[in-house]
Amino acid sequence: SDELLAAAERADLVVQATSLPLGPRGGAEAFLLLPVALFGEAVAALELCYSTEPTPFMQVANAVGVPTLDGATMLLHQGAESLSLWAQQPAPLAVMRDALAEAIERDPRAIPVEFRPERARAWGVTGNMPD
Repeated sequence: SDELLAAAERADLVVQATSLPLGPRGGAEAFLLLPVALFGEAVAALELCYSTEPTPFMQVANAVGVPTLDGATMLLHQGAESLSLWAQQPAPLAVMRDALAEAIERDPRAIPVEFRPERARAWGVTGNMPD
């Protein structure tokens, strides 16, 4: 709608929060239909789907000169917030960022979801954890 487009043109951040990137060819057809004006004066575009590959949404944003953050960024910060709530202490964001980058470097197509109790213990997390 014109009202939605007008609001988007004033936004500092454009967030892609649909499941379209999980569909065939990453929902490319739908994102190619995005009006360029949607990005208006945006400072950044954030892709919420966990992916290290540029999604069609990110490609459109980059094409109009808007910097993007990928789904790995979302994964990192969701994990850090969850760990902080569970451990009742600040999460070691730098350590988590390095571990994620290391895992992605080993296999850029996969974002790790494995739980590693030894790392949690090394960060000082206590509580009931599997061995």
